Amino acid sequence: MKMTAKDIEHTYPAVSNLIARLKSRKVHKPFPVAVETALVMRQVISQTRWSTVDQLLDTIRAVGSSLVKAQPSEFSCGNIIRRILRMIREEYQDLLNSVEEETVNKGKGKDSSTTSSVSSPSSGLSSNDHLAERNEPISFQMYSSMLNLLGRPVPEASSQHKNLGDSRVTGGMDMRAVLIAGIQEIIDELDKINTDIEVQSMDHLHSNEIILTQGCSKTVEAFLRFAAKKRKFSVVVAEGFPNMQDGAHAMAKRLANAGIDTTVISDAAIFAIMSRVNKVILGTHAILGNGGLVTYSGAHLVAQAARHHATPVVVCSGIYKLSPVYPYDLESIIQLTSPGNIISFKNGDLINEAELLNPYYDYIPPDLVDLFITNLGGYPPSYLYRIMNDTYDANDTIL
Repeated sequence: MKMTAKDIEHTYPAVSNLIARLKSRKVHKPFPVAVETALVMRQVISQTRWSTVDQLLDTIRAVGSSLVKAQPSEFSCGNIIRRILRMIREEYQDLLNSVEEETVNKGKGKDSSTTSSVSSPSSGLSSNDHLAERNEPISFQMYSSMLNLLGRPVPEASSQHKNLGDSRVTGGMDMRAVLIAGIQEIIDELDKINTDIEVQSMDHLHSNEIILTQGCSKTVEAFLRFAAKKRKFSVVVAEGFPNMQDGAHAMAKRLANAGIDTTVISDAAIFAIMSRVNKVILGTHAILGNGGLVTYSGAHLVAQAARHHATPVVVCSGIYKLSPVYPYDLESIIQLTSPGNIISFKNGDLINEAELLNPYYDYIPPDLVDLFITNLGGYPPSYLYRIMNDTYDANDTIL
């Protein structure tokens, strides 16, 4: 029986608390949401009881669905859920493999003990015939030796080993402890993502270059500051009006304090200055399944200007922002926010006569991006599908 939203909130108070914080936007932006999701899922696994792995997968998927519905624009929440589901399947497969190995070893011992009795009249059947008489399912363990090209039939692991009743697996390992340790590895990976990305800056930034970025991204800031230790270059920061201008000015000040020649420009000057820019480096909110970006408003203008002037666009992002979701409905992806940053509510006469839209996010198609720099390395947009297949399971695309 699948759990409903009320059952989830009643059974897991931590999940209910995170849902409320996501809805009220007390937790927002990809990194905090990803960390909070991983911490909550660690509690869920420690509190959940399951008799089969399918029950555990259904529970995790139900909890993930509730979290995603609470704030669909936070893609990193669903991405962490998908990684955990993939991890559960991999650990369970390792369990089955270990059970099969033990079964093979036991079968070898029995074969050696019965070798001397094969020639007797009462035991004239071969070992394969004995297996057939027992009506047990057969699987073939292939040997890599070129001298033995035939598979040797061995009995399949019995169904009782596939039942993870009290979470104990063969060999004294605790399935629950293994999963909790796996989630902790995900959290540790999140904590050092900026470090893994910034060390690659020496390969992409060179002396006397002019770099343009927009808004405020901690990953991009760490990328630039690390390169500034051994490179001398200039940075132009587009303020990203109206939603990112405060963060852009604050980041520009921190870059200047780090010894980087930094200039802040308005969004209207982006096209004019692009002809002098050597590279465009952007952060992102999410990377979609087709390689497109969900990033902050105004970034599409920057990418189009860069394409017109043949300026390479580089995106710095952690793998946790990579989502298998495709942009079939852009209106549901691009979230609108308060127009208070555009026009003051003191101008009541104008507000009553006009409809003001302030999109918080923007979409950049994959053909406007040249390179993704992730914590796993640099990849072109056309290669992201491979990383996605290695990170997520196809069954978990829709939670």
